[in-house]
Amino acid sequence: AAHMYPDQVVCYCHRVQAKEVVAAILKGAKTPEDVARATGARTGCGVLCITGVIRLLRAAGIELTKAPGYQWYDLKVSLWDIPLELQQKYPQYYLAEDLRDVDKVFPGGETP
Repeated sequence: AAHMYPDQVVCYCHRVQAKEVVAAILKGAKTPEDVARATGARTGCGVLCITGVIRLLRAAGIELTKAPGYQWYDLKVSLWDIPLELQQKYPQYYLAEDLRDVDKVFPGGETP
């Protein structure tokens, strides 16, 4: 249902394959955090593999909603949605500067 090969790499940081994620799901993993604890996926960069992990969870009939903290699974977040508190917490990502520059091109988050 996920249209993935069993040996397909889902997490490149730790070389976790789709079949390992499926095994974790069959053993009871219900969230990406559960999959991370069982396989190590998402414990490196934490970014590139989330889509594959969510796809495999959904293929198993598991619907995801709110994640811990600020993240929502499968939500498309833009710079305009990131709270000021979070922008200030991670100054190394230059979110305020990026928002200022993007806002010059698309004022108020109005993208075509």
